[in-house]
Amino acid sequence: MGCKALFLVVSAHAFTPGSREHALARWVESEGGFVGDVACGERDGVRGLYTTKDAPKGTLLLSVPEACCIAADEDPQWGLSLRELTTARLVGSRTRGEHEPYIATLPSDEPLLCDWSDAELAELQSPRLTEAARGMLPFLDESTARILPWTKGTEADVRWAERMVRSRALLFDDGGFNSLGDLDSPAMMALVPLVDLANHRTPDLGEVEPVGLDPSARAVTLAAPRDLKEGDEITICYRYEGNEKLLLDYGFAEATEGQPCYEELDLDGLILDSTLADTCALDDLGVARFRELLQASLAAPTTLAEDRAMLSESTTLEVGYGEWRVESVRLFHALTYRIGQKALMTKMLEALESDNPEDALETVR
Repeated sequence: MGCKALFLVVSAHAFTPGSREHALARWVESEGGFVGDVACGERDGVRGLYTTKDAPKGTLLLSVPEACCIAADEDPQWGLSLRELTTARLVGSRTRGEHEPYIATLPSDEPLLCDWSDAELAELQSPRLTEAARGMLPFLDESTARILPWTKGTEADVRWAERMVRSRALLFDDGGFNSLGDLDSPAMMALVPLVDLANHRTPDLGEVEPVGLDPSARAVTLAAPRDLKEGDEITICYRYEGNEKLLLDYGFAEATEGQPCYEELDLDGLILDSTLADTCALDDLGVARFRELLQASLAAPTTLAEDRAMLSESTTLEVGYGEWRVESVRLFHALTYRIGQKALMTKMLEALESDNPEDALETVR
């Protein structure tokens, strides 16, 4: 995407004076946190976090203390999942007037894949993902009903909070503030102010993990994952499971070609036999049958070349407004998802043509 952001440098950091993000940065500092050379900006209609000075790999950019985070530790005795516990904590903070500088920066809604229309879901060309999206609304209803008795908020409060947690919370598998990395401690999920302004990007090999816990400061930190130049975007990895999970929880897909890929191939999508998902091993299908199914999938309803042409000709994220813009953005992400799927299928088909298809195919996987 083209660079369009303009930054106004003020005091210790470049958040626009009078903005909610500026107030948030000041609050984090007042609680003992650290705000480095970062700024909130918008490019192509998408808000993100950017550097205001060159930052070598590993440079500390943010340190957000525990007092500023809304977090929950895994605790089965409540009968709620970790995400539900974190949702209840957010509702509690909102109803009690806590964490106001942070909550003021959160949007009023966060559209998910389950909000897509049937026509929009059809553009994914993935029966499995479409089925998962349609099953999400009943799941959210059930989750809301479980959370509501543990809060003093309304049903609308819980539904809003669930979407905020789903789309922003960070998971720390090795424990949280109470354990500071004790491997025997329960997992922690946390909403982390300022850090959650960073957009997602699957890291390249050799990059450092940008998000971590600082035991001495009892804080969540953000470091430069790679050498960054002034104005570069600071990114984190929301999750490593690939576009299917990104679409379900965040409503977007990431271009996967030419970078490390954690994509799960939807082999029962793209008109493949519905039984293939559980029987895709070569020793079950045989190389010839597997090749035949992949070729059929890559030929209809659209080819990889046709999808790439549609993506290049389609409106980008920066174009449009209102309902029309929402539709174009969703088409953009649907095309990105199915291009990634078909690119992986193409690699599988090429592997089947090698001298040792079993080993080659395992490498692709």
